[in-house]
Amino acid sequence: RPMTSDELSALGRSLLTPNAAVELVVLALCLGLAWGVTRALHRRQTDNHSVLFGRRLVDGALFPLLSLGFTLLAQHLLAAWGQVPPAVLRIAVALLLSLAVIRVLVRVLRAAFPDSELVRLVERWLSWAVWLGMILWFTGVMPAMLEELEGVSWKLGSGRITLRALLEGAFNAVIVLFLALWLSAAIEARLLQKGRMTDLSLRKIA
Repeated sequence: RPMTSDELSALGRSLLTPNAAVELVVLALCLGLAWGVTRALHRRQTDNHSVLFGRRLVDGALFPLLSLGFTLLAQHLLAAWGQVPPAVLRIAVALLLSLAVIRVLVRVLRAAFPDSELVRLVERWLSWAVWLGMILWFTGVMPAMLEELEGVSWKLGSGRITLRALLEGAFNAVIVLFLALWLSAAIEARLLQKGRMTDLSLRKIA
C-alpha cells in the first residue's frame, strides 16, 4: 500500500536501527535460497525462450518471483514473532515486485517476438515505466494522481466515464494481451518441441 509522509520518515529512521542489519541478513538468505532453487531448476531447462528461465540463470522471471515470495514469507514471520515493522524488507518487497513485473513482461515479449528490434526499445521504456510507477505508488503520489484523474470525466449517453476509468481499462487490456501472448508462445513452443505439427498453418490454428 502507499505510504504517508510520516510513514516514510519513520521508515527512514528504521533503516538506522540494529534491526535493519538483521533484516539485511534475512534478505540475503532469501535471495540465496531463490538463487539456489532457480539454479537447480535451470539445469533441466533447454528452452532459451522460456519466460521463467531465460538464457542465463537470473535472466528469467523465476528468480525475482521466488525472491519476492521468500521475502514476503520472511516479512510475515518477523511480524508474527513480534519484530518491529520491517523497513528493509518492505523496501525489498517493492523493488522485487517491480523487478518481477519487468522480467515477466520482457520475457513474454521476447518469447512472442524473438527477432524483433522494436521489442528491445519497448523493453527499455517498459522498465522505466514500471520503476517510476512503483516509486510513485510507494511514496503515495500515485493515489493522489488517480484521485485527480477521477475528476476528469465526459458524459457518454446516459452515463459518465472518467479519465481514470479509461486508463485503467487500457492497463487491464494490456495485461490480458500479455497473458495471451505468454499462453500462445508456450503452446507453440510445445508444438514445435514435440514435433507434432510441422505445418505452419496448423500451428497457427492451434
